[in-house]
Amino acid sequence: MGSDPLFIGEWTLEPQQELVGRSPAEVLRVLGDEGLDTTLGRLALIAPRTPVGDLRLPSAEQLRVSLRQTLGEDTRLLVDRARRAPRGTADLSDFD
Repeated sequence: MGSDPLFIGEWTLEPQQELVGRSPAEVLRVLGDEGLDTTLGRLALIAPRTPVGDLRLPSAEQLRVSLRQTLGEDTRLLVDRARRAPRGTADLSDFD
């Protein structure tokens, strides 16, 4: 790869030997969902190896807040309902 490995946009446009000389963008454009499966299935082989340095992952609370901000109102209501649902196991023995 001739460009800076931190620029994913450039990488997606460059031909990759592991994709038979096609770029990831081309594989996705031509093959659609099948191309997505192919690209994701080979991502570990074709993605450039770069050190991540001191990686600081967000806390569970930061993730929760971020997720709530990106969800639609209907989804937030479902999540809140699920949180309030009684805990434990349900007896479904009368269902066949």
